[in-house]
Amino acid sequence: MKLLICLGNPGNEYEKTRHNIGFMIADALSKNSFQADKKSKSEISLFSDSSEKILLIKPQTFMNNSGQTASKLINFYKLNPEQDVLLVYDDIDIAFGEIRLRQQGSSGGHRGVESIIIALGNKTIPRIRFGIKNEFAKNYKAENFVLSNFSKEEQKALPKLIKKSCQIINFALEYDFVSAMNKYN
Repeated sequence: MKLLICLGNPGNEYEKTRHNIGFMIADALSKNSFQADKKSKSEISLFSDSSEKILLIKPQTFMNNSGQTASKLINFYKLNPEQDVLLVYDDIDIAFGEIRLRQQGSSGGHRGVESIIIALGNKTIPRIRFGIKNEFAKNYKAENFVLSNFSKEEQKALPKLIKKSCQIINFALEYDFVSAMNKYN
């Protein structure tokens, strides 16, 4: 079994914000509806019909507490974060629309990822980062920028970029993360 944890904030007021690109990608990937799981504080959808079960996760804690959900699910299913988990989230340090894969490392200041690293005590977690930075990012505090909506031009580009993210995720899950890094980085 694998967990595909897509980060965002719950609630309608955050639905279209930059910080919720992980949830947008999760919605595009899901072939089934999401079911609320109160124990893990998440919404879960079966992602794949393949021989390996893949659970698509949208934590329903706020971003800064994503580690609560991640650790509960990883411990419950007795998974290895280095091999069985893939994080998908926004990155304010990468230009809008760029998609980067990373196998391990620090949170880069992303509080949701930091929460997961602290909860698991492990920085070796494969991740796909979606760039959200634009020319206006420098005019805002980071916490305000990530909670802002995409511009009209960015909104037009999002469907194609989300589709590309889904292709990368599918490739990483079908083959392996290292092969995906070699192909898409």
